[in-house]
Amino acid sequence: MSRFTILHPQTQAEFDRWDAFVMRHPQGRLYQLSWWLRCQERRFLRSGVVAVCRGETIVAGAACVRFGLSWSCANVTVVANAPLVDADTPDSLAALLGGLVNDCRANGSLLLQLEAFEAGLEEPIRAYFGRRSVVHEPIWRIYSPGIWREVHVPLAGRSENDILNGVSQTVRYGIKKAQNAGIDVRQVFDEEGIRAAHAIWVESVAKHPYPIRSYHDFRRIVIESNQRGVGVLLLASIESEPAAFVFSILFGCGAHWLHGGFTQKHAAVPCTRLLVWRTVQMAMSKGIPYLCLGGPSDRARTGVQDFKDRWNPVLVDNQRFITVPLYPELVRAAKPFISNPRVGVWIKKRIGGQARAVAK
Repeated sequence: MSRFTILHPQTQAEFDRWDAFVMRHPQGRLYQLSWWLRCQERRFLRSGVVAVCRGETIVAGAACVRFGLSWSCANVTVVANAPLVDADTPDSLAALLGGLVNDCRANGSLLLQLEAFEAGLEEPIRAYFGRRSVVHEPIWRIYSPGIWREVHVPLAGRSENDILNGVSQTVRYGIKKAQNAGIDVRQVFDEEGIRAAHAIWVESVAKHPYPIRSYHDFRRIVIESNQRGVGVLLLASIESEPAAFVFSILFGCGAHWLHGGFTQKHAAVPCTRLLVWRTVQMAMSKGIPYLCLGGPSDRARTGVQDFKDRWNPVLVDNQRFITVPLYPELVRAAKPFISNPRVGVWIKKRIGGQARAVAK
């Protein structure tokens, strides 16, 4: 008899157990948290968790995002930035992979796509699926629920002076200038503060449009994260006028800067740099090992790219993929459609949120 059991969390207590496992795992990511996944759900986009337990303790698991219809062979399952496996129970990986395949079959998925998992899992996963015709690249390219490449500002083992000495002079000057300007920085979670931050975001992207969350989605994520004690929404004001905001998630295994923006009226004061610095300080006070600034910026968005680069981040490249066609003939027939990122742009406009179409 196997010493492991498969858990499909259904109750809030079970989801809380899963989230606690993600938050303490060294490779845990925001994209694996159950409440985050629920906030991302849209039409034709559902999520779930497959966990492996030894007794009552979760020792491995993965959050699944399922795209498509609930009919048989009318959807795909993507596992991003996982599996997560406790170092003390490496043999739980096989139980997890078997559980994922069974979950896909039960839900009618054409394929199971594992992406951006940690390097040490690649060979064991390949060995488990050795008898199958797997593909070592993403077949589903319309949308990724996680992130393949990300930039981190390392915090562990460093002092504030170490970090300031490591960033560009422009960042140091900007932080000092904003501090000397006497701006008011507040952490807000009330309706007025959330609405002010979103209005800044809308204005901030007006000249260089890119998809942003609707106010409803933004408000939901801010409130959900605040209820769990991990959300940080910082609002900077100049002479009582909202001037900039930064929204981040801070939890055990990492901090993630998610959204930010500033108004044109107060663009001369580098409020955003100060807000990111305040976020760094808050993360350090919690013993969080890094601040993720998201993925390397699109070259077309030079301002965002320059902003990230000036923090002297470290690139973390997790471009590792194993795609398991569960119905190979149907996958071959569907590939021209599900491998076309242009389709993702079309879908993005219809499901809302910040769906990330995957580039070739």
